[in-house]
Amino acid sequence: MIFLFQNRLSHDLYQHFLKLHHFINCLGYLETGQPSKLERKIIMTEFRYDTQLLIEGHDLDEDAINDYFVEHFRGDCLLAVGDEDLIKIHFHTNEPWKVLEYCASLGEIYDIVVEDMDRQSRGLKG
Repeated sequence: MIFLFQNRLSHDLYQHFLKLHHFINCLGYLETGQPSKLERKIIMTEFRYDTQLLIEGHDLDEDAINDYFVEHFRGDCLLAVGDEDLIKIHFHTNEPWKVLEYCASLGEIYDIVVEDMDRQSRGLKG
């Protein structure tokens, strides 16, 4: 399931999203809504929180943001894509508050979603 995040989302950003759909779907959540038994075991031993948000600002650099995440945060399934005014973040981590703090330092953050994938793997609300 692919959806637009904002009406002003540029065509280029949408194309990036389409190309990276498989990547951000690394554990199968967008396709099935439920992880497999193997995925549940991986989730419970790796990164618990699926963190997603939009950053609106000026002169945003997706490459610099990506590099900062790699250097400063532990996690996986990183997606930092957009343009100089709007960046979409998707990241699995055990410390989502650090992600939110950093992103808030870059601009206004909104459409924030932090889901507990461990709870989801047990059939509970994330």
